[in-house]
Amino acid sequence: MKFPSMEKAATTIQTEKIYGYLMNNQSPQKVFKWLDIDNVGNNLLSDPLFAKWMKYAKEFNKKNPKHQESWFTPILMSYDPELVIKTAMNDPSTVKIAKLVQRELSKRWLDLKKPPQDVFHLIGLNHAGDKTLASSDFKVWTKYLNDFNQRYPKEKTTMLDGLMDNYNEISLLQIFDAAKKDPRTEKLATNLQNALINQWIVVKKNPADLKRRFNGVLTSDEMIARYVEKLKALSGTTS
Repeated sequence: MKFPSMEKAATTIQTEKIYGYLMNNQSPQKVFKWLDIDNVGNNLLSDPLFAKWMKYAKEFNKKNPKHQESWFTPILMSYDPELVIKTAMNDPSTVKIAKLVQRELSKRWLDLKKPPQDVFHLIGLNHAGDKTLASSDFKVWTKYLNDFNQRYPKEKTTMLDGLMDNYNEISLLQIFDAAKKDPRTEKLATNLQNALINQWIVVKKNPADLKRRFNGVLTSDEMIARYVEKLKALSGTTS
């Protein structure tokens, strides 16, 4: 059982501690541990003490313009940021801070030159299945993909590459089919279908092989028909 009066007293004590740390110009990273914020769990971002510590880190950096400390580093050192973010995204009151942490994590991945295909896996999109293209995580990944391509043009990759590194083609056809039924993702799904067809053209896939491989997969006949038509158009033949 929790007693409000005891919780209030504990909060007051912690607030006084934080004030003392600031007066003594203590490192936010050290204060993070001293306040035991490194043992809160995946609901870190909803913890009142974490919010106070964030303000502390901000004040410390104002006070020490030549000795800035990252508020994100202690989180990275003590937690799995993705689990913390996912937990916070389920609570409307912490969605804003969760997005802030996600942006910092993406920046860190960019600095480390993490391939978009790997980030796709890191944020759990490889488990999203039919809901992949409609997932909020897919928007996060798409932004990362664009940022990566802009920063590392020689390593440029495509959305389809990321999908194909994490799903087989049968799964992709099912994902595209599901996405075409949603007005929000219909255009994207069609574009990705076209990109896949273009890839088949580059490697000159045999239509008969495709039919055998995708036997029983919804929309596969329509995809293969589009592929055959495009092949005919490119070769200058007509049916």
